[in-house]
Amino acid sequence: MSVLKQIKSKVTYAKIGHLYSASQFKDMGPRSSVYKALSRLEAQGLLVRVGHGLYTKVDKTSQYKVLPGAEDVVRQLARQLGGRKQGRVQPHGAEVARRLGLCTQMPLRPQFEGNVGQQTLHLGRLVVKLKPAVRAVRPLLGSPAGEALSALLFLGKQQVTPQTIARVKGQLSEEQFDSLRRHAVKPWLTRMLE
Repeated sequence: MSVLKQIKSKVTYAKIGHLYSASQFKDMGPRSSVYKALSRLEAQGLLVRVGHGLYTKVDKTSQYKVLPGAEDVVRQLARQLGGRKQGRVQPHGAEVARRLGLCTQMPLRPQFEGNVGQQTLHLGRLVVKLKPAVRAVRPLLGSPAGEALSALLFLGKQQVTPQTIARVKGQLSEEQFDSLRRHAVKPWLTRMLE
């Protein structure tokens, strides 16, 4: 069976939004054949290229291609890239601050931070950035406490007030807030959380 037919049979029965990397198909044939097959499946409308060597299955209706959500694709990418260390991601501090009601600005481009390398994904016209998390956030990455820490660090010393801390504390359980307090490495944030 040709490389194209092998890849197409694997992709056809997968869920919409499933993320594939070209390296997943390396046992099916030479690298150039795999890339050519993926390119042909993209031309047929079965897959969409979202990054270098990364493709996702789309829901192709009669007129439009329905792309998966940015957060779903980033989480799948983190799982694939993470390997043994379990890739973890979370929204960037700006988005978390908005979700917690700490600020009203809405990021134009979705950004995520994680324990995997830097990536740029293209979901149609939407550009999604995945960046390494700052050292202070890494132990809590992916947890509600990690998201809250990321939001507080994004806001910075000037915008974090006792009311901000009270709002964050109301959103977290006591255990999560204690974890946030233990991992606050900035002196100004440690004082605010006491």
